[in-house]
Amino acid sequence: MKKITLLAFLIFLLLGSKGYSQTTASYFFSAFSSTYTSISSTGTATGGISADDITQTNIPIGFTFNYCGTNYTQLAACSNGFVNLSNTGVAPFTNVLGNISSAGWLLPFWDDLHGSGHTAYYSTTGTAPNRIFTFEWNNFHHFSTSGNGNLQIKLYEGSNMIDFCYGTNSYGSPSGTIGITNTAADVRTLPNYGASPVPTTAFPSGVGFGFPSVNQVYRWSPCPVTVTATNSGAVCPGGTVTLTGTVGGGATSYSWSGPASFTSTSLTPVVAPVTAATAGTYTLVATNGTCSMSATTVVSLNPVPATPTITPATTSVCNGSVTALSSSTAATWSPTTNLYTNAAATIPYTGGTASTVYFQTSSVTT
Repeated sequence: MKKITLLAFLIFLLLGSKGYSQTTASYFFSAFSSTYTSISSTGTATGGISADDITQTNIPIGFTFNYCGTNYTQLAACSNGFVNLSNTGVAPFTNVLGNISSAGWLLPFWDDLHGSGHTAYYSTTGTAPNRIFTFEWNNFHHFSTSGNGNLQIKLYEGSNMIDFCYGTNSYGSPSGTIGITNTAADVRTLPNYGASPVPTTAFPSGVGFGFPSVNQVYRWSPCPVTVTATNSGAVCPGGTVTLTGTVGGGATSYSWSGPASFTSTSLTPVVAPVTAATAGTYTLVATNGTCSMSATTVVSLNPVPATPTITPATTSVCNGSVTALSSSTAATWSPTTNLYTNAAATIPYTGGTASTVYFQTSSVTT
C-alpha cells in the first residue's frame, strides 16, 4: 500500500496598463509680438464665408498637420472666427462650450463675426518639410458691435505649431473666445488678451476681453517630449512588480508617482510588496524644462483563488492501480510524478491546468 497527498494550485493572470493620450494640455503656450502681414494679395480667396454664419469646408492645408495625435490634410473655416480640423460645416455664432460639436476646433477669435462684403484668404507657403498654411479673416465685421478686424491662423508643417496672429481692428466691445479645443471636455482658452496671458481650462464667453493688440501672436506648440509606462504584470498579494518607463524628445528629467506616496526617479523602479494599498495607477512624468508629458500604468493584484476541493483529498491505493483525482476547478497539480491525463495512465501529466488527473504507482510490488 502507498499513501499519497496531492496539492492543487490555481493560476490566474490579470494585467493592467494604460498609455498616454494626447490632449490640449500637452501644448505649450507662448505669446510674443511679430509684424502682421496680410495675404490678401497673394492668397486664394474664399468666397464661401463672405456672408454671415457660414462655413467653407474642404480647404486644403497643403501638407499633413497633426493635432492632438490625429493627422489632418484639410479643414473647414467659419465666418465666426474659427476653423475646425474635422472639416464639418457647422457655423455657430454663439461662443459657448456646448456648440463645440467635433474634434479639432481652433479659435483665433470665435465671436459673432460676418464676412458680408469682405473676403477671407488662405495660402500654403514654403517647401517641404517646412511649409506654413495661413488662413486670414480680412477686415471681417462684427455683427453685434461696430468695426472690423484682421486675424490669421497659421499651421506649421513638421513642428505642428499653431499661431494666432492679430492685425488692426476697430471693434467696439467684442466678446470673442481665443483658444484650442479637441472636444467640449478638452479645452485651453485665454482668460485675457494681453501680452502674456496664462491659458486655463475654463471656457469664457461673452466676457468682453476686447481684441488682442496689433502684431500680437499667440502660439500653441505640441510638447516634443515622449513618454510611455508599462509594468511587469499582475501579481498575487505580497508579490513584486517592476515599472518600466521610456522617455524621449529631449526630456531632461522624469519621475514616478503612485499609491501610498510612492515616488521614484528611476525608469525601472520596483513596487514591493504589492498590496491593496500599493496597487493602482502609477504615473510617469517627463519634462524638458519647458513642457511636460505623462503616461500611466495600472498595477493590479490577481484575485485570490477559491480554495479547490480535491476528491479524494487523501486516499490509499494499491500498487499498480489507477486512481482518479479531481479538483472542483481547473488546477495545476504538484508533484507531477506518477500523474497521467488519461484513465489508462499512458499519457503523462507534465503540467498545466486540469480538472482531473490520474495517479498510478510507477512499479508493482508483489
